[in-house]
Amino acid sequence: MIAVVVHQRAKAEDFEPEALRYRGELLKKLFADSKLNVEGPMNLASMGHGVHKGVKMDVNYVPLADMKPRAKPDMLALNSMMLSQLAEGFQMRSPIIDYEFVLRTLRINVQRLPKDGFTVGESNITEKRWFVLE
Repeated sequence: MIAVVVHQRAKAEDFEPEALRYRGELLKKLFADSKLNVEGPMNLASMGHGVHKGVKMDVNYVPLADMKPRAKPDMLALNSMMLSQLAEGFQMRSPIIDYEFVLRTLRINVQRLPKDGFTVGESNITEKRWFVLE
């Protein structure tokens, strides 16, 4: 059965490529003897963000930002055009990915995952039937 690990309220350091690689290896070891398969392409590297494109991960691990990055107060004096250009540049270099973007991409990718049936005793049961039985 395919599993996706979603890390809620991730901090800035959780988005660093080294931290992502470390967590990926840790998750593979934690789920090595489990029926849940966390290996797969659903991660920040596959979402196409510039900073994470070079990160080689084969674990379904997605951190969600605690909050959006904000401009520093001294930058608020700049005119709006300069501020928007700075924000675009910041988002391309920053390892943090916007919460809404990640959530939207995650929602689409989860729907594309193959649907596994649960096996209970001798009969196969789907997720929907399992929910009704409970």
